[in-house]
Amino acid sequence: MFRLLRIEKRGKGRWRIMLFLRLTFIFCLSVTICAQFTGDTSSSFNDVKNFSLPVQTCGDFRYTDDNCRYDERWDQSDLHITNQTDTSGAVCAPLQLYAELENRGKERTVSDWKWELHKIASQQQPLQNGNVVDKGLITDKKSKTIYKIESKRALQPGIYAFKVYKPEGYPANDEKYEWSKPMKLVKCQEKATASDQKKTEKQPAEPVKESGEEHEKNAETDQ
Repeated sequence: MFRLLRIEKRGKGRWRIMLFLRLTFIFCLSVTICAQFTGDTSSSFNDVKNFSLPVQTCGDFRYTDDNCRYDERWDQSDLHITNQTDTSGAVCAPLQLYAELENRGKERTVSDWKWELHKIASQQQPLQNGNVVDKGLITDKKSKTIYKIESKRALQPGIYAFKVYKPEGYPANDEKYEWSKPMKLVKCQEKATASDQKKTEKQPAEPVKESGEEHEKNAETDQ
């Protein structure tokens, strides 16, 4: 009888230990699972997402203000010198000079582009103002985008350069004008043309009269 009671007490003790271990295992597993879910949730809340918003940009920041607005006095035309009289060799004066300009902006409508022709003292850069020998407005249009300026004056020996002024409202303060390349004209000696030489060769030479013959003619006249 006493032996059976002891066996039952031992069985109950082992069962309690097993129950305790199971409960402990379940508790630890629950804590681990909760911690896992809690970590994912906090990380999802802590994630920072980047939002992109469309921002309006100007076509060219040099020509606009902060709100992409243009000066209304300027029609957004943009002329630049691309070609001019070639005086890389010895070019004789007098000569008429020209320059061509390309419009890299919108069509010119109201803006006045002005030019001057300066006789300058030196080709040293940057070019300095000289004597203004000619000036005018850029109106002669060769094509849709090409304009031409030309001095009608027959220029004498010296160094010349075109100076093109930007119109009112042109926003680039450091680009209010543009110089062409300097053009040097030199004095050349005139040479007789081939036709002039032929004319000289065809003219007959006058006969040379001897002094004796001339005296005889004078004496006959006196008689």
